[in-house]
Amino acid sequence: MGGGKKQRKAAKTQGGAARKVESKPVDKLPETIDPTMYQAMIPEFRRLFSAQGKSEYWWVMDESVHAISKTLEARNFVVIDGFLGNAEAHKIRQEIRAKYDGGKLKPGNLAGGTTGRSTTYVMENVRGDHVGWFDGSEPDFDALPAYCKKVDTLISEIKDTKLSTSVSSIDSRSNCMITCYPGEGARYVRHCDNPNENGRVLTALYYANPEWTRGDGGELRVYTCAADDEGLVDCDGYSLKKWDEVPEGAEGKNAPPQQVAGLTGVHKVGSVDSNPELETKPVVIEDIQPLADRLVLFYSDKRVPHEVLPSQASRYAVTLWYMCRERTSAARQKYATDEFTQQDEQSKIQKEMEDMKSRYGGQATLTKSSGYAEDGLGKQEDEMSKAVDVPFEDADVAPSSEECVERKEVE
Repeated sequence: MGGGKKQRKAAKTQGGAARKVESKPVDKLPETIDPTMYQAMIPEFRRLFSAQGKSEYWWVMDESVHAISKTLEARNFVVIDGFLGNAEAHKIRQEIRAKYDGGKLKPGNLAGGTTGRSTTYVMENVRGDHVGWFDGSEPDFDALPAYCKKVDTLISEIKDTKLSTSVSSIDSRSNCMITCYPGEGARYVRHCDNPNENGRVLTALYYANPEWTRGDGGELRVYTCAADDEGLVDCDGYSLKKWDEVPEGAEGKNAPPQQVAGLTGVHKVGSVDSNPELETKPVVIEDIQPLADRLVLFYSDKRVPHEVLPSQASRYAVTLWYMCRERTSAARQKYATDEFTQQDEQSKIQKEMEDMKSRYGGQATLTKSSGYAEDGLGKQEDEMSKAVDVPFEDADVAPSSEECVERKEVE
């Protein structure tokens, strides 16, 4: 997992001469409480450890890591505010903005299939962001590589808690995807980052929008589904569609937002109950404002369908995907050797393009046909296949736009 242990040990002893503040040991934190209470503990630990002189690495302290891990496992996503601090957050914003202003970000691709090697296309009514892939070694980056190391450190700490079976499988990560939604209603419709078991385990999304204000849009809307006897489970398209069909203004839809305990700018905005006759699951919807220095971690699979709401002002972010090499390799091997898989993916992508046009309007523009392109995209695919020997470094595959199935899943 790299040499992060020394860094973490140093962080935990940082500020030793600062005023001593009593804190509750991690092993005495309650084990059975409302999961929103773990989320509410996180900003309290930030204040506590900042007062001890550990503001730079407050999130690596045992109590903080425990609360973050428990929240992620209980809710499938967790919101962490004040991750870098104002000074570093400002630098990240400058670096992202410079890449966008310099024309280094291009319209985000859709589709690509399990490995990113199938057909891709651009359709701004569906996905309106501009993106660029970077590893942090490029000129003019200083804050970005430091940020990546810190997120790597946090994920390693979460893994060490052994509270999440999913996180325990992580052993690699993507390069950085820098993103700008340029306003004018740019959005990304509901999707799952990894609906096809391509190796992505956890999404880390960092916001860099110090001037964001209510009305600017671009919130991250998160959907979670539950089963009465299992807690949170995968969302299926049929249950989500039942939410979509609830009339505007009906009970549970567009109700007054309810602030999530302990968090600024995170609100429950709706819910729909299960329907035993239709075998649909209850769905809860929460909106997360893209506030500066906010890090959101969520599982990349069907447990967390999400969308970016229409943005009326420029919205900047950095995304990392934490991955399992074995699953990534298995997905690539299956695609490379199974002609049916390739044909099936192509058929699904063609249908997806038609469905998106019908639902959202606009035209799809192909950016790559299936297979190994010779027009410069081949280089990207070569880089995707490299295993670089640094913590969490691996494939820079963009998330698929494929929706969580639009009909009831067949067991």
